[in-house]
Amino acid sequence: MVEEVNKIQDKNEKTEILLEIAKADLNTNKFKEAQTVLNQLSSTKYLTNEQNGKTHNLTGLLELYKNNDTEKAFSSFLSALKEFTKADLKQNIARVQVNLGNICSMRGHYTQAEKYWQSSLLINHAIGDLEQEALLQMNYGIFLFDTAKYEQAVDSYKNAKKIFKAIGKKNGLGLSLLNSAETHLIICEYSTAIDELSQALDIFRLTENKEEEASTYYLFAKTFAIIGSWKNAMFYTEQYQKFVLDEHLSEKHLLQLKFIDALTRYYSGEEIVESDEDEILSLCYALLETDNKHDTVLASLIYIDFCLFKKEYEPAHTFLQNEKFIEFCSVNEIYRAVRLYLLGKLSQQYKFDENSYTNYLNEAYEIIKGQSITEFTRLILNLLCKIYFERNLFIKGKEFFNLTESLIVFLSNNITDNSIREAYLTQKERSENLQFIRNSLSTLL
Repeated sequence: MVEEVNKIQDKNEKTEILLEIAKADLNTNKFKEAQTVLNQLSSTKYLTNEQNGKTHNLTGLLELYKNNDTEKAFSSFLSALKEFTKADLKQNIARVQVNLGNICSMRGHYTQAEKYWQSSLLINHAIGDLEQEALLQMNYGIFLFDTAKYEQAVDSYKNAKKIFKAIGKKNGLGLSLLNSAETHLIICEYSTAIDELSQALDIFRLTENKEEEASTYYLFAKTFAIIGSWKNAMFYTEQYQKFVLDEHLSEKHLLQLKFIDALTRYYSGEEIVESDEDEILSLCYALLETDNKHDTVLASLIYIDFCLFKKEYEPAHTFLQNEKFIEFCSVNEIYRAVRLYLLGKLSQQYKFDENSYTNYLNEAYEIIKGQSITEFTRLILNLLCKIYFERNLFIKGKEFFNLTESLIVFLSNNITDNSIREAYLTQKERSENLQFIRNSLSTLL
């Protein structure tokens, strides 16, 4: 098709068609073909400011989707913004500002992200662009998600869903459902997460959006692995793996396949063998380079627990003191609490500073108790239960035992499907946690 288009004499018409081809290739994950067309457009001297801007914008999206290279994507989006500004194309300016805000959010530059989004929102209000308003609501939800404001994120996604549904933008609705489902997963509202993933999957199959269909299989697998529903987790993992390989999707999915394998083995209680140590550590560092923050924290839990089991304390301490990991955790209060929790677990067995392990854990608890309820809440409460019981601090211990038991029962009662609720309660570590609590409480009566 490109060869036929290149025969067109009208330069403007030819350019517009090539831009549409590049956009279509990008939307259907034909990254190599999109790159070829964009390379041709980039080397063309007669493009207008608008055409140059569109070329840079598509190049930024390609860098993001194909290579997950936020630095190159940001640079391309900035170039697009300059071209659109020269031509005073307000709608294009607003749209590329959303992309710039997204990159800033991915990189943890949240103040700058908000500036781009607020600027875009002002323009959209002025020109009445509902689609862009919905995109901004969705992206602001991602920002709130990254900073652990999960209930507010759910509200933003809800606003985005309403607008996308009203204007008939199916892919936008699917993405809002996908992001909302991930948020509900983290705050342990599992039934809502599963329902929204089902809706998103139907949409992405209908629109043939392969990239997001794959992401939906991945989140299904992750959700069921965390719950402890192994049959469902394995089904969606196999679906995800087959889909990624058959459709030749972007490299981020290969990393996520490695992660979902490690996560499933961890939650199922399968022992991680020594040969896996380097792979898990490399997985942690690879995830640190992505915008997938929740997976990074879960991977760090797996790695630290492995190190403690093997009594390999120095590598565990080295990872927890890694500057990038510390910076990563500092922008999300829940993740900061998780790092303190892991330092406390490590300090129980390996004295690396003057701080008591109870100080680390109490600090983690003080942070977590003011945040949304997550699986991390239960982990911190559970460890404090054991510590107070072992130290014969029974009054304090009883308080934490009751808190933890109530939390598990409350979360399980919110699962509407009986078989999934049963899987949640019988997941190895969670079941042992509940049994220990009830045995301990019976001795305190």
